[in-house]
Amino acid sequence: MYQSMRRLLIKIQRKPAAFLITAIIGLILFIFAGLLFLQLTGSNDNQSNTLPISITSQSTCSKVKIKNDQLAQKISLGDKILIGETLLISKTDSQEVKNFKKEALDKKQAGTEAFAKGDCQRSIKQFEEARELYINDPETLIYLNNVQAGKNPLTIAAVVPIETNINIAQEILRGVAAAQDEMNQVSGNIQKVKVEIVDAENDEEVAKIVAEELVEDDKILAVIGHNASNASLAAAPIYQEGQLVMVSPTSTASSLSGIGTFIFRTSFSNKVAAGKLADYAVSTMNKSKIAFCIDSTAKDNITFRQEFINALTGEEIDIECDVSASGFNEEIAEEKINLAVKKGANGLFVASHVDRLDKLYEVAQANQRKHKLALFTNETPYTQKTLEIGGQAVEELMLVVPWHRDINRDFSDKMQKLWGGGVNWRTATAYDATKAVITGLRQDSSRQGLQQILQGSNFSFQGATGNIRFDDQTGDRIGTPLIVQIFNNEFIKVSSTP
Repeated sequence: MYQSMRRLLIKIQRKPAAFLITAIIGLILFIFAGLLFLQLTGSNDNQSNTLPISITSQSTCSKVKIKNDQLAQKISLGDKILIGETLLISKTDSQEVKNFKKEALDKKQAGTEAFAKGDCQRSIKQFEEARELYINDPETLIYLNNVQAGKNPLTIAAVVPIETNINIAQEILRGVAAAQDEMNQVSGNIQKVKVEIVDAENDEEVAKIVAEELVEDDKILAVIGHNASNASLAAAPIYQEGQLVMVSPTSTASSLSGIGTFIFRTSFSNKVAAGKLADYAVSTMNKSKIAFCIDSTAKDNITFRQEFINALTGEEIDIECDVSASGFNEEIAEEKINLAVKKGANGLFVASHVDRLDKLYEVAQANQRKHKLALFTNETPYTQKTLEIGGQAVEELMLVVPWHRDINRDFSDKMQKLWGGGVNWRTATAYDATKAVITGLRQDSSRQGLQQILQGSNFSFQGATGNIRFDDQTGDRIGTPLIVQIFNNEFIKVSSTP
């Protein structure tokens, strides 16, 4: 030992500068090796406060700061579950399905608890395991992407009706999650995206409270939503005044057009959709005498009917049929259909609010029993529920929709792989809405800058539903919808692609 130290001192005396450089390099390597050792061995599920370098530099997780206490259980970035056991597990699920859903929920719950505590590493692990157990839950994928979004992410909100219509909410969130997942994987020096999930219940008053909360949160750069037209119409003026971009993937009421320059949609307006359906009814189906049975409390139903009548080259048959009327049932529906036939109708347009589709099925059942008029409707009943509950009564029902799997097989296949099953038009339009917002924000990450980009004549991209462009005056999606019809318990495309 003594001889070794003596030789070292002699070397230092002869070449002090060289030795100093060598010593510094050695010290750097020693520190790096120590940090690597801690990263590989110093983290486990019980060490929530000590995170590996690779996690702390690429992950962010903390509770959402909510100003309005009424929304405390309705907003989450990953710090709480919004789609829990009572919503995710159905009574019709087999025991085996219930078991793995419950296990996935336990993992998701553990992930949200870790997220809320700032334990990003554990949060990622739990969300990944939850998704492996149940791939069809979009909330899990959104939270997983959120915790991996890194520092200074672009944050947007997705407003859906979780409490009142869980199936519709999940259809929309699958599109949002798919776009977030895809855009966050783009290589290069880009800002990743966080999605704040908000449950607004499709309620007008809740929608207003949500809009006020999101406008006041300067971290929120855009809103994907709302779902039902009633909710969007209630919230849109607040977003417009607060200069926060709102892109609805599903609201179709004509009155949403032109509310302001910060309001957009990737579904088609009722003016465009009703015109397409009216033309198809008369020109292709030779049904020119149409009766109407709608939900008078649903603003999209009201404007769709009016736009249909405006475009109809035939005759409106007035039967004063309102599915929202007190006591409305199949017996009353049958009386209204009898009156329609007596007045010469050869077609029936039927529609209801998205949260009350059972009323549409009652009308279809009444029609099936006797007259079997040709049935027409808007995009709302395009759900698995319609096929399951409507059954034979909705066979040959014609719908006008913004998307069908046959117009974009690549997207359909990608969604099949991502979610383990097929998707419908709401997933496609939500994907396009989210992709439009992210594309715009990566050009200008301010609220005002995003609005100018989306409104610009040069903004366009190829989305799931076709070429995405917005009218610079109304914010409406530019394009053409298509007609689908139910055959053999499937939605089949029957008109040309948009």
